[in-house]
Amino acid sequence: MIGKTISHYKIFEKIEEADGQTFIAMAYIENLSLREKINTGSMDIDHAIDVAIQVAEGLKEAHSKGVIHRDIKPRRCSGS
Repeated sequence: MIGKTISHYKIFEKIEEADGQTFIAMAYIENLSLREKINTGSMDIDHAIDVAIQVAEGLKEAHSKGVIHRDIKPRRCSGS
């Protein structure tokens, strides 16, 4: 699994190892998290559905590479 890259239009993760420690490097995205977006007020239904589909597609890509994310939460998702 080391050296495996997940590249999807909504996620980018690279699994590496250094000094005997395995880590995941993720791209930095400068925008509101889904948690921050939710906290600003209501989200229109079409946008909410679009975000849900994007999260599901990203997870599908990760799962297809053998990576299982066990802690999905709004603060870890983009709200754009």
